[in-house]
Amino acid sequence: RGSPRIRGPGRALLGFERNKLLGQVGHYLFHRHGLDGSGPLEECPIYQAVRAGRHFFGEERFTRADGSILTVEVSSTALYHNGALTGSVTAFRDITQRKADEERLRQAIADANAANEAKSAFVANMSHEIRTPMNGIIGLTTLTLDSELDATQRQYLELVRQSADSLMTILNDILDFSKMEAGRMVLEA
Repeated sequence: RGSPRIRGPGRALLGFERNKLLGQVGHYLFHRHGLDGSGPLEECPIYQAVRAGRHFFGEERFTRADGSILTVEVSSTALYHNGALTGSVTAFRDITQRKADEERLRQAIADANAANEAKSAFVANMSHEIRTPMNGIIGLTTLTLDSELDATQRQYLELVRQSADSLMTILNDILDFSKMEAGRMVLEA
């Protein structure tokens, strides 16, 4: 519980003047562990690790002198002299930007997954909606081919039916692909 000696980049990062640090416990000055920032020192994981003689490594939130919050990666090791705990050495680095970048990446992945699901649903719906009139075209063409036609009419209608069958095959493949993408494909033995 002695005076913290924060030097160089650490003190600059937190923005405290040297005289503000003297005689202060870092936990109460800038660490403020707990959801509301008022957790007692005894519940602080860094304090607990040091008191138990263990090394601490993890992410914590520190408060700068101006009141702004920064996320830091902390490494703290207990110091002993003649077998007695005399203090600790704690190093930390600002990872606020990295955490913000990670959150943006998580959000971008979630957005991409949502867009992909929307695309798959759209393709499945459109394939289904297009198949209905295609079935009508194929059915009516087949019925018409069963009637009396001259050779030219029969040739044209055969081309219509072949084209419709080809288009239906493409639509079925698209529908199957969108089902596979959505994880809704069911295979039968």
